[in-house]
Parts: sequence; C-alpha cells; structure tokens
Amino acid sequence: MKSVIFAYTLLAAVTSFIFINSSVISNHIDNTSSRLNELPETVGDETLYEDVSEIYEEFKEKEKYISLTVSHEDLTNIETYFCQLVSAAQISEENDYKINLDLLKDALAHLERLCDMNLDSIL
Repeated sequence: MKSVIFAYTLLAAVTSFIFINSSVISNHIDNTSSRLNELPETVGDETLYEDVSEIYEEFKEKEKYISLTVSHEDLTNIETYFCQLVSAAQISEENDYKINLDLLKDALAHLERLCDMNLDSIL
C-alpha cells in the first residue's frame, strides 16, 4: 500500500513540476515575443539596435533556465537569429532585418508550441 501511495505522490509531483516548468518557459517566451512585436518593421529608428540588443540580453539571461529542459538545437537556432537580427539592426540592412525578425518570431513560436502541455510536446 505504501508503494502505491508513493507512486501516486511521485506522479503528482512530476506532473506539477512539468506544469510549472511549462508555464514559466511559456511566460518567458511570451514576454520576448511581445517585445519583438513592439519593434518597428523597418530599420529607420536610431534606437533599434539598442532595443534589439536589450531584448537579446534579457533572453540570454532566461536561456540558462530554459536550456534545462529544451532542446539545444532549438535554442541555438534562436540565438543565431538573434545575433543576425542584432547585426542587421546595427548596420541598418532592411531586408536582413525583416527576414531575421520573421525567422526569430517563428522560432520562438515553435519553441512555445513545444513547451506547452499538449500532444505535440509529448511526441
């Protein structure tokens, strides 16, 4: 009987930790995505480089926690897109900026889908 109680307790604890982790990561990704959505679509703004760099630095701080449970490949793709976005904003390259902003938004959306508690994240 003790083993059954222990098994149910362990199952409840693991499920709780998965739910909490999923919620925290989704919150981090939502915050980053909303900050990216606030960026202008064009490169003309003088503070664009500072804004993008600030968002990237905030993501790097959160990445330490996210990397505990998320695929390294997904995080590497996001970091690559961030670096390319920062450099495009710095040199005011319009096409590269738009492309990398879209790629970064898509990569973050993919990561959020993987971290949500649904059938896709289990498979």
